[in-house]
Amino acid sequence: MQDKLTRAAAARLDFVGAAVLLSSSILIVFGFEEAGSRYPWSSPVVISTIAIGGSLFLAFFACEYLVGKPQYPQEPVFPLRLMKDRHFVGLILIAFFTGPAFMTALINLPQRFQAVNGLSPFNAGVHLLPLLLSSPLATAVSGHLATKWDVPPFYLLLFGATMQMLGIGLASSAAPNELRHLLGFEVIMGFGFGMTLVTLLIYVPFLVDRADLEYLDPSEMQAILNSVQFIETLPSSTQTTVRSVFNEGYNLQLRTMLYFSAVVLVSMTLIWDRNLKRARDMTGY
Repeated sequence: MQDKLTRAAAARLDFVGAAVLLSSSILIVFGFEEAGSRYPWSSPVVISTIAIGGSLFLAFFACEYLVGKPQYPQEPVFPLRLMKDRHFVGLILIAFFTGPAFMTALINLPQRFQAVNGLSPFNAGVHLLPLLLSSPLATAVSGHLATKWDVPPFYLLLFGATMQMLGIGLASSAAPNELRHLLGFEVIMGFGFGMTLVTLLIYVPFLVDRADLEYLDPSEMQAILNSVQFIETLPSSTQTTVRSVFNEGYNLQLRTMLYFSAVVLVSMTLIWDRNLKRARDMTGY
């Protein structure tokens, strides 16, 4: 272990770039996470954290540009030369817009099951299983199709992105009493997410050099936001209204993620080639 942790090896690490990227991510996530819940959008806390985080994000690219010059020994966290390849840009966009949709579904659906359908936290987790189980199943199927059946990864990405968009679109239109339908939509979503995300990993060796791969009343509102179980304490007529409002809110979130999924499909035009690469073409990895 000591042989690897030499001073020369440490000198190649991009500590500044990593610190700037981490700081930017924390501030931006904090700003958007707390805006509208703990702090209003016009709050100095929200505005300042998003503004500073955005500035640091731009500073990160400036830092990577400098570190990428030959006179510097560091290996940049994000080599900007990769952005010259349209295929790599396409993969970045697909990953960027698939991730938020996947994470939103993981958060949105359990909350929806509790707030709209009145399920307990445990049962809400159980009802998320169709999404969680179909995703790794799609991962296995995708790997088998790419290696055993020699299917070009592009078609797997196209199918996964289409399934992802279809599942989110169907789930975003679900009524409060359509819980069983929603479970089926989860399977479609999960299959799309799993196939898209794992196929991105299959694509990477085609586009990235081996060297790059190795380096590494308001009180009630607040009470509901803190715990959806508070809804159970409201009068029956009020519960129905509140659950309908929550249902529309969760549908709106999924509709927003539908746009992300649409961008995934559009981004696939960047990685299209007449001669599509296959797993058998992967050499030296």
